[in-house]
Amino acid sequence: MLCHRGKSNRHCEKAKFLVPKTLIAMVLNSCHDSKTVAHAGFSRTSKRIKEKFYWQNFYKVVKNYVASCHTCISRRGYSKNKKAPVQKSPTPNYPFEKVSFDAVGPFVTSMEGNKYLIVMTDYFTRYPEVYPVKDIQSSTIAKVLLDFISRHGIIKVLYSDRGSNFISAAMQEIYDILGISKKQSLSYSPQGNGVVERLNKTLIESLSHLVSVNHTDWCQQVPLALMAYRNAHHRSVDKKPCFLLHGRDLTMPPDFIYSEPVRSYAETFSYKQDLINKLNSTFAVIKSNLEKSIE
Repeated sequence: MLCHRGKSNRHCEKAKFLVPKTLIAMVLNSCHDSKTVAHAGFSRTSKRIKEKFYWQNFYKVVKNYVASCHTCISRRGYSKNKKAPVQKSPTPNYPFEKVSFDAVGPFVTSMEGNKYLIVMTDYFTRYPEVYPVKDIQSSTIAKVLLDFISRHGIIKVLYSDRGSNFISAAMQEIYDILGISKKQSLSYSPQGNGVVERLNKTLIESLSHLVSVNHTDWCQQVPLALMAYRNAHHRSVDKKPCFLLHGRDLTMPPDFIYSEPVRSYAETFSYKQDLINKLNSTFAVIKSNLEKSIE
């Protein structure tokens, strides 16, 4: 197996699999067309491929492939909303200190009877959770919030729009009991909650590539759309949400074409120390990236 190292930082850069011409199509398909990546755009596709693979005229080939993808072409213009700005607020200091949530829909009723998505995303890691639901009443939103908290802990600040289902008396009681500071967008404009609104846009675009003709299977495709988002570089933090939460990337189809040797741990303590060191060094630059980001 031939490997390639870039000219810059040759001593530090990880070796990449030098892909022969006969396998380029397989790599492109795995990193762009696979359901686990959901036809991402050029930027995310090229970063995903660049992590492990190299061939001559790499960027040109990837750009042409994405630009000529029939599935992507057929979906262009699916969402023409302008980029949603984030409501200005202090930069978070740690994961799940600040979370944004929103309700999306109604969609075509799924085979499971669901019509909406409740979408939640962490400001620090950009890690998302998505819940298909039958309705968006306060009681349903409360159950989703408690499930989210059971996974990630109590949130310090929670952002949403001014919909009555998010700011009802019942919901406010939950916020008070848990000590959550609830904040609303500056207006009814969805752009006031930009962090989650851009996730909504990406999620809907991904689902549009995955669903069947009648769209009733969209619920079943949500996990794949989430996997694609969690394991893709996010511009504002310059890292993958899954890495910032778990300290590792998710195993994806390209890993079965070429995988780097995986470190083994003799005991849990060694893994714990390695994880702590890895996340400490990463978190040190995340806040700076967030402050510099326009998102």
